[in-house]
Amino acid sequence: MAGALNERLITLKSDGRAIRSFCYVTDAIVALLMIAADNTGTRVFNLANETEEITIADLARFVAGLYGDCKIIIENTTPDKGLYCDYKRVPLDCSRLERMGWHPEVGLADGLKRVIESF
Repeated sequence: MAGALNERLITLKSDGRAIRSFCYVTDAIVALLMIAADNTGTRVFNLANETEEITIADLARFVAGLYGDCKIIIENTTPDKGLYCDYKRVPLDCSRLERMGWHPEVGLADGLKRVIESF
């Protein structure tokens, strides 16, 4: 993000095929407060926004599109570099939090726009 804001350049250190999901900070804070207030004993919670998966390359294109003149550079795509693994992403089970009434409020596009506007 900083590269896009300052230099109009996004550098990917992979081919960008990795799939990720992102949780906006206010959604994470609400979830953490709900977990802290949970008095049913010691339990394990997963906290994630599993509603929108995106490849890193698509995320870079989206951020670049918000700037118009931002360029994307792909580096280190040879498999022998060992920087990234090829595992398939497995979504986290957030059903325990969802049963408590939590769900993410801020989508990826809106969250990215909010972050950019804050700079």
